[in-house]
Amino acid sequence: MKSRVVWGTVLALLFAGILTLTFDIQLAKSEPTTMIVPDDYEKIQWAIGNASIGDTIFVRAGTYYEHVIIDKSLRLIGEYDGTNITTLHPQHHTFTYWDYVVKVTADNVEISQFKIRGSHGIIINCSSNNIIIDNIIHNKYNGLNLVSSNNNIITGNTIYSNYPGVELTKCANNTIFHNNFIENQGQINVHNLTSTSWDNGEEGNYWSNYQGLDSNGDGIGDTPALIASEFAPYTTIRDIYPLMVPWNPQGLLSSLLISCNPSTTFAGFRVNINGRLTYVNGSAISGPRIILSYSTTNGESWNDITSVSAESDGKYSAQWIAPATGVFIVKSAWAGDVSHGIWRASAKVNLSIIPFEETYIFSVVSNSTISALTFNSTERVLNFGVNGPSGTKGYVEVTVAKDLVENAADVKVYLDGDKLNYTVKSLDDSWLLHFTYLHSTHKVTISLGDLSVPFLETLLGKVVLYGIPITTMVILIIIYILKKRSVNS
Repeated sequence: MKSRVVWGTVLALLFAGILTLTFDIQLAKSEPTTMIVPDDYEKIQWAIGNASIGDTIFVRAGTYYEHVIIDKSLRLIGEYDGTNITTLHPQHHTFTYWDYVVKVTADNVEISQFKIRGSHGIIINCSSNNIIIDNIIHNKYNGLNLVSSNNNIITGNTIYSNYPGVELTKCANNTIFHNNFIENQGQINVHNLTSTSWDNGEEGNYWSNYQGLDSNGDGIGDTPALIASEFAPYTTIRDIYPLMVPWNPQGLLSSLLISCNPSTTFAGFRVNINGRLTYVNGSAISGPRIILSYSTTNGESWNDITSVSAESDGKYSAQWIAPATGVFIVKSAWAGDVSHGIWRASAKVNLSIIPFEETYIFSVVSNSTISALTFNSTERVLNFGVNGPSGTKGYVEVTVAKDLVENAADVKVYLDGDKLNYTVKSLDDSWLLHFTYLHSTHKVTISLGDLSVPFLETLLGKVVLYGIPITTMVILIIIYILKKRSVNS
């Protein structure tokens, strides 16, 4: 009897152990894993076929020619280090209308950090709760197509040169924000759309055809972007908070700086143009061609100056012979590299030049709009107005000939009648004055001080120069006459 009890206990413990081991094995199998393409699987689709729900597939940078079907909940992530990116093409090198690159039929899928090229980019079909984030989509036809798919989040994507950019059919409750819709032949196409949000409550999308203004400089358009559907029934969507510049989660916005100053303060001057092209993090962008131009019509029309290449440190320079004195806007522009998510950039500077006595020039360079530049030669005062967006910082650089000001410390600068501090730099034949202020509408007055007159040009100097010799000659003549009379008598 005891042996039966013992054996029963042993069998029960063994059975419990087997169940526990089996349960642990099942738990281990259910934990999400990460697979790497091409390390673990040569093709993306092979990795998807062997993946379990919740797994992550990481695809190394390179170009892959596949039609990818995602039929299970997982994360598909490409590699992007700011230079190299994972690119997906359809399997056929010659795109046809029916080609797609990625088709999603499962729920809870995430696709991020891919550059997608083809006839159709990403198709989400009868699928919900997906996230499409930080991709670059450039195709012959649809960039992104959602059909009967709800509760998806589309954010951080650059969708450019597609036809159309995004298409939604019989969809509801999707959230679309922080995307860049750039130069698509039809930004959107929508049918039977309900409850779709084109912003996150604070910021919307960037639309390359949005013409609104940003009067307070917060980066959001003052008026909603009304984007019409490309095809019937020509529904218009409303992005309440359109972005004024492209959204770029990778921080690849480029920054372009420009400055200019005349090479001399004498007539016949040239204008030196200098600047630097960088990423917003300060790293240099070398090699691109930068187009320089100027406008005398307040930016309504532009005349080319030249094009220059950015050096290894991102710096560029050129010399320009201005057609005359007057008011100019000088602009530098780079087209960017949208295929790698690097956005175009431009910079402008205002330049105003007036002559004096057909020998000298005064020049004013500023990020403010310059108006009414005049010089009162009697009072030796330079006057002009500046204005710019309220709350932003303005600067002015004024070039004054050293022939007109012997000592730069004699110069006084006033902003709306209040004395303003400035810095001064000595150039070859001129002084370069620099000062800053908060933008508004201001009047600037620069007093050059009393003109330093050489001693020989003063009245006393002229007396010394001319009076003493003449007096001496008169005295000598008188002495000569007196002596001659004395001899005759």
